[in-house]
Amino acid sequence: LFNTLECVNMLAINGGRNDISAIVKSLSHILRYVISRNTIVCIGEEIKALESYVEIQKARFGDLFSVDFELDTTLFGVGMIKFILQPVLENAISHGMIHAKQGNGKILITLSCYEEGVEFRIADNGAGIPPEKLKELKAALISDSDEPVSSSGGIGLKNVYKRIALYYNGRGSFEIDSEPEKGTTVTIRLPFDIEI
Repeated sequence: LFNTLECVNMLAINGGRNDISAIVKSLSHILRYVISRNTIVCIGEEIKALESYVEIQKARFGDLFSVDFELDTTLFGVGMIKFILQPVLENAISHGMIHAKQGNGKILITLSCYEEGVEFRIADNGAGIPPEKLKELKAALISDSDEPVSSSGGIGLKNVYKRIALYYNGRGSFEIDSEPEKGTTVTIRLPFDIEI
């Protein structure tokens, strides 16, 4: 697979298609990250994979929305379970930004410190979630059932929620706040003391 991607990359470069080359490189980086055996990674690695995902989405959606990062880079060496931010960002794009007017959609990803660990926030100014649907979503996340969290079949958020609960023994947190027509914010808190 990686040899094939490198072949596509070379064809793109030889054809003067640097845009395609950039997408192939981002995809290759994400694939390597996902299939690596490490379950625990440095925050910096998780952010790099997220940035690669953003590059692919920019190519797909153009200027429909922007993604900005406000990151405390001093926390990049802290350990965390891998691949928990991408499903949240994917959700923000597919549900929050789907009806954005050209250039009006905004997603802000922040990384900061709190007393016992790190806090990630992924906030969008998109469609938001009606109160009843938000209540159902929160109930589905904490449910022991393996059913998807919505009729559209989504399991990404539930997987993130369960992995945080499992790896951090209930000390991590995953919260969703939303208001229709104003947007959604997902806040993830992870304690410092996980071994890399």
